[in-house]
Amino acid sequence: MRRTFACALLGLWILSLTACQNTDRNYVTPNLTAQSAAIITGSKSHNPDPTATDTRVYLVSIDDKLTLDGPFGWDHRTIVVPGTHMIQLGVSRTKLFYKAFGFGQIQVTLEAGKTYVLRATEPVTTAPNCARSTGWIESDDGTPIGDKVSVMVATNTGGEIPIAGGGFVTIPSRTNCPPQ
Repeated sequence: MRRTFACALLGLWILSLTACQNTDRNYVTPNLTAQSAAIITGSKSHNPDPTATDTRVYLVSIDDKLTLDGPFGWDHRTIVVPGTHMIQLGVSRTKLFYKAFGFGQIQVTLEAGKTYVLRATEPVTTAPNCARSTGWIESDDGTPIGDKVSVMVATNTGGEIPIAGGGFVTIPSRTNCPPQ
């Protein structure tokens, strides 16, 4: 009886958490053809050495609506309604046991039928656990559009602790980099 009550209570708690999820902040892909849409994709530095740093530039949000692509969705082709938009890009550097990331925003005007690529310079170390990069958006012919933006890339100094029975407890932490 106790077990049934505990399972029912757990089910209600999970249901309440999913009901509270705010989907108003998520980007909804418009239903457009390739000719009537603008397309944005990220980029990645090619590094064949699995122990070396991998730099990725990815789409974070469009007009404050989260795309939920993340660094592993850097090559996702996101369809966007043509016009002026505020684009937030992310720059991440990862390798085994090392993660660093930062964000920048650029206002751009996108045209129908064109593909745009998010780009960034390789981050340059400015302080312990901190690096600076410059991000921008290129049209399909390689021409930068909009302004270039400075991105502070900070090391994630948190960690994960394994727990008995499998799984991990994540200890979040983020380095505060000095402004420059």
